[in-house]
Amino acid sequence: MMMGRRFMSSAARSLETLARGGARGLGEGEALVKVKETKLNRISASVWRHFTKKPARLQVTLGGSLQHKRTPGRFPLGALGQPQNTTLPEFLGLVKKAAEDPLVETVVIQIEPLRCNFARVEEAVKAIRELSQKKRVIGYLNIGGERELAIAAACTEAYCPPGAYVALSGFSNAHLLLSGLAEKAGIKAQVTQRGTYKGGHALSGEWKEGKGVPQPVRERTEMLRDSMRAQFVSSLSDSLGKTPEAISTVLSSAPSTPQALTDAGIITGVRYLDTLTAELAGDEPKKTMFVEGRSYRNVTPQSLGLAPQRTPFQILTRKPKAPGIGVIPVTGMIQDGKGRQNAVGSEPMIKALEKAAHDPNIDAVVLRVDSPGGSALASDAIWRTACLLGREKPVIASMGDVAASGGYYIAMAAERILANPSTITGSIGVITVRLSFEKLCERLQIWRESSGGADPYATMAGDFHRDWSDAEKDRIDGVVDELYHDFIKKAAECRGMDLETMRNQAEGRVFSGAEALDNGLIDQLGGLEDAVQVAAEMCGKSSFHECR
Repeated sequence: MMMGRRFMSSAARSLETLARGGARGLGEGEALVKVKETKLNRISASVWRHFTKKPARLQVTLGGSLQHKRTPGRFPLGALGQPQNTTLPEFLGLVKKAAEDPLVETVVIQIEPLRCNFARVEEAVKAIRELSQKKRVIGYLNIGGERELAIAAACTEAYCPPGAYVALSGFSNAHLLLSGLAEKAGIKAQVTQRGTYKGGHALSGEWKEGKGVPQPVRERTEMLRDSMRAQFVSSLSDSLGKTPEAISTVLSSAPSTPQALTDAGIITGVRYLDTLTAELAGDEPKKTMFVEGRSYRNVTPQSLGLAPQRTPFQILTRKPKAPGIGVIPVTGMIQDGKGRQNAVGSEPMIKALEKAAHDPNIDAVVLRVDSPGGSALASDAIWRTACLLGREKPVIASMGDVAASGGYYIAMAAERILANPSTITGSIGVITVRLSFEKLCERLQIWRESSGGADPYATMAGDFHRDWSDAEKDRIDGVVDELYHDFIKKAAECRGMDLETMRNQAEGRVFSGAEALDNGLIDQLGGLEDAVQVAAEMCGKSSFHECR
């Protein structure tokens, strides 16, 4: 018995030492976990929860790409032996636990540079706002722009050191024109597209230096830029309790120092991290625990009266032990067959959807779509399987950063579609790009002789040393026409629109999630958990907690 007490006391001291030592590089979130997880850490978390009962200051780090799922690979610890970044769902789960934990008094979020679009940031912001209603939440950042400051604004307080590299620079758009370089190199891009706004190609002859990008592409890009700016202004306005006009004025002035951001009311003040840590410890630091997010991850939801959590972003590789909502990620470029790493292969995606259809423990399915598109054939095959799944059980689509072109094609199979305000979606159109090296081959005196005999189109696929003939271009035009009209027809049927209305939303136009809601391309604004909640309600559950 005495050995057990000494061991538990040692474990508690070890946790406190780890937590204080981790004040410089705090622990989790989407995030960059700095310390290896050990068996002692897990025991320490248990000791703190069940034996010491000390009030805690929870410290988490939010940064990186806020990925949906961990990337499989040969090196699970990532580069230079560092653990892989914690995923967005793991961060959301951590925040949810902290909100209900009576021992957590304050949450300190170390905000590091974010490498993702605003849609994922919006999901984190929503979770932090909900946490701020129950706990004191302090944001701290050394480097940041609009994404990082959106996170900071959602906290109840936000600070940065005097020398921090922080700035609100505003929103811009740019196009890279490479047609001149391609022409000098002897490369010609033969682009076939349906959809005025589909975007062309940077190597295309129409994107000439001096002429700039085609007017429809410029117009749509600028509208998307302005919509993203409006969503950012709205987010800061809601978080800080200021008018959108006031936030817009601050953004236009581009404050670029910590003091300027403080004067503008974007952050609370300028403070060094050690000073802030000392203030949080108070006069009696031994009575307060500093718990790292990495260690807090081992606190189970059940211990706080919450339903058990399963990581939602996972292909259905294991059979659930109880009825629930299956969440299937559609993340990356869409490719035929098995697909490469970090891409959506049609074969494994179809298998996952079929498995969900036949699994009695899956009541409904949420497709988490985060894809800019890809293969038309693969997109259609996945869409078809998702439609068949929808005949058996509810299918909901949750859009991440991007669900455009083939990504939207798959999402439109769902009974309901949700997106974040800054999600990039739409792009209903078709484009093919083929590079011809005819002039380069002539310059280098490279020759290739080929003949199809009685089959005039037999050499189309392999002859990159020459331009397509007019007859070959006409053949590709016919294929692209058919794909485009099929896309529009299916989109109209899935969204309950007539063909003419859908054509007005097509033409390759790209929309923000907020615009897509107004145009009828989606049904509701919200993140993944909102989509799971909708799925739960559609299968007769009052809350998604009952389904896990």
